Amino acid sequence: ADESGIGNIDKFLDELNNINEKAKNGPGDALDKAMACLDNLKDSMKNAMDNPAPGDAICAMWYQEAIKSKLKALSDETENIAQSVKSQSTEIGLAFRNLSGTLTQATDGLATTTKNLTSLPNEVTAISETVSDAGDMVKIDTAHLEQACDISGIDKPLDEIASLKKKLGPTLADPVNESLENLAIFIFSAPDKIKEAFQIPKPLCCIQAVVPSPQPMQDILDKIELLSAINVTPVTEIITKTQDSLEGADVEVVKRSIASFSVKAKAKIDDLSKAIDTAKKGAEAEKKAEELAAKLKASSVSSKSLRKFF
Repeated sequence: ADESGIGNIDKFLDELNNINEKAKNGPGDALDKAMACLDNLKDSMKNAMDNPAPGDAICAMWYQEAIKSKLKALSDETENIAQSVKSQSTEIGLAFRNLSGTLTQATDGLATTTKNLTSLPNEVTAISETVSDAGDMVKIDTAHLEQACDISGIDKPLDEIASLKKKLGPTLADPVNESLENLAIFIFSAPDKIKEAFQIPKPLCCIQAVVPSPQPMQDILDKIELLSAINVTPVTEIITKTQDSLEGADVEVVKRSIASFSVKAKAKIDDLSKAIDTAKKGAEAEKKAEELAAKLKASSVSSKSLRKFF
């Protein structure tokens, strides 16, 4: 087993199990929290557009329409950001669920195959200890031993692990990074845009300093502050760490190790099968000789007839 590198399989399985635990947890709830905050932000913007500011003399129709116009552009931007975050959250969730399913299938199949292979030497030894003569030899059934050497079932899940490396690479990471970068830019620029949207237009802009901040504006700013407090860094970190871990899991080395051990084990089992076949042929020949002797005895063949017969 050591010569074939089969001992590396345990390490490989440990690596896959560790990755699988992370995959089951997924990217965390940061994106869910961000989407919830974005939804609340959109609601606040809608309320602000429905009721831009108190209806006193300053807040004439032209002022309210100016607020609505600017908030509409910002609301559209918020919607685009929210859709992007939602889309990437869905993609990440699906990718990690697929990863977990594939890893579970691969680790289960690999563990079973490895267990069956590595148990063969002990099984053959145990069989040899039960054999005392040719009669014991012919009773041996090697079907389950030959089946243990069949490793074809692990190729598909191992190949899928290799393909997942690409799916968790730039194909997934780049859109996520772009979406989160746009979110960060939005969070940074939105407060100034909100304040600018509620500024009193000319010619009354000179009284802006003495006019209390409209409550709708403050509500929106509060929602943006809550959004900015969400740490989305773990999302990109888990993708990067998972990708790095997958890159470190060398599928080809595992395939070669299992194949090498399987070939050597199959050769030993073939030798055993040949010995069993030889014993069976010997037993059959002995049985025929005994049957012939019985027939000769039953027919009371004379010694002269026997000499003629032979």
